[in-house]
Amino acid sequence: MSSILELRAHIDGLSSTIEALELTLRNLFKERSDAQRTLNSFIDPIARLPPELRLDIFLLCMPESGDPKPDPNAPPMVLLNVCGLWRDIALAIPRLWARLRIDSLPCSDKFGPGKLCKAWIQRACGIPLYLTLHGKLVVNRTMRDLVSQYSAQLRHLTLKPKALTALTVTIQFGREIEFDESVQFPALETLAVLPENTLKLCLDDCIRLLRAAPALVECELGNMLHTDAPRMTDPLIHASLQRLRLGRVGGPAMGGEDENSALILKNLTLPALRVLCITTFDITMPDLTAFLTRSSPPLTSLSINCSSRLPDWEEQITAGCFVHISSLTSLTLAGASCFSVLSRLIQSPEILPNLRHLVVHIGSGFSTQECNVIIDFINVRVVESCRVLYGRFELQESVVLPLLALAHPDLQIRIEPSEDNVVSIEQRIRSVVSQTQVGDDVVVLTMPFT
Repeated sequence: MSSILELRAHIDGLSSTIEALELTLRNLFKERSDAQRTLNSFIDPIARLPPELRLDIFLLCMPESGDPKPDPNAPPMVLLNVCGLWRDIALAIPRLWARLRIDSLPCSDKFGPGKLCKAWIQRACGIPLYLTLHGKLVVNRTMRDLVSQYSAQLRHLTLKPKALTALTVTIQFGREIEFDESVQFPALETLAVLPENTLKLCLDDCIRLLRAAPALVECELGNMLHTDAPRMTDPLIHASLQRLRLGRVGGPAMGGEDENSALILKNLTLPALRVLCITTFDITMPDLTAFLTRSSPPLTSLSINCSSRLPDWEEQITAGCFVHISSLTSLTLAGASCFSVLSRLIQSPEILPNLRHLVVHIGSGFSTQECNVIIDFINVRVVESCRVLYGRFELQESVVLPLLALAHPDLQIRIEPSEDNVVSIEQRIRSVVSQTQVGDDVVVLTMPFT
């Protein structure tokens, strides 16, 4: 019996000794870590730099475009794993954590992505947030709570959903989740909803989102297919919105259906609007004219796709629409009817009297007759710049040289491939340089031809 008690006492003594040694070991590890950190502060070049230079260096580590994802092998998270000093510096720079892209999250948080995103945003210490939500963001309470909790801090929000569920969950509206009108975005300045597919949305949902963001300055709604487009009794008046882009981001509408993003203008009044881009012209002229009349915006830039199937479209837009936007200084035209619109503007120079900049997108072929329309437009109007963006076709030198010859120091003329004009590396590209002598000035124009 006594031997059992002695053994137990001996074991307890050993346990106490082990605990004491473990405590001593932990203290030694901490002491070594502190000594290493002190040593690093003497030998690490970063440690010897002024704080403002450290900040600039760490910020330059961030990607130039796009928002960073929570990746331990990429900035800013990788900066936490270099050493304790670097970790302290990174955590002390809120701007490193003000941008975040969240891809598809699993249904549960057992892997911790929601907690990681929350910790990321907390490191921003309350400064404005730039948030991108991308992919199939399935029904997830953590995601909803995250957006709701930090909605007042959001300055820029980009939604790139692959499915309707993603959009309804992200901003808490739609048919699957009832819109929570208590969620507001008071500081939101830019919003982009860029679905990867054409989503069938309720028009009221888009209006509610705009209403929840009263400080919004810039908005892009791409690839939208509204399931309904009733005219509201009282259109929403948004006094801050200055730049609005409506229509598909690129490529044809999905499923053989035409998206109708521009129909939202029937239910909006935008008195501060300066820039309007409509890539799919699906609104009637009376509706567009009514929008411009009640908004009376100081519009300076308009981009439209002149491929409307509406009858007498060219006549209606010049005589009925353009007369309400005399402040316009920049006009971008695309589509099959753009040269008909230009011809009508040539015949009526009193329309758009302040127009100074013209951009024409040409999708398939550029004839001498079409080039002459642009030349006549330049000769009739006081134009400061003209850009012609062409698609995937062979551009004839003999067609464009008369246009290039009009260039002078007060008139810039550029002819170049459009952004979506992908030229195969097997194709040879040569440059034709045209020089125009104007007094003592020489205007050099470089034009690529295939």
